[in-house]
Amino acid sequence: MQPKFFDIHTHVNFPDFDMDRDETIKRCLDNDIWIINIGANLESSQKRL
Repeated sequence: MQPKFFDIHTHVNFPDFDMDRDETIKRCLDNDIWIINIGANLESSQKRL
């Protein structure tokens, strides 16, 4: 799979995405958009790994 785009700074871990996080990620992948999720502090960055 080859991406069309990279979103290099996402925050899909934020509570705003609690209701549709999986769907948001799936929609990106279905459209060949790869994302890099960024933590907002050390703790959330470690969780993203």
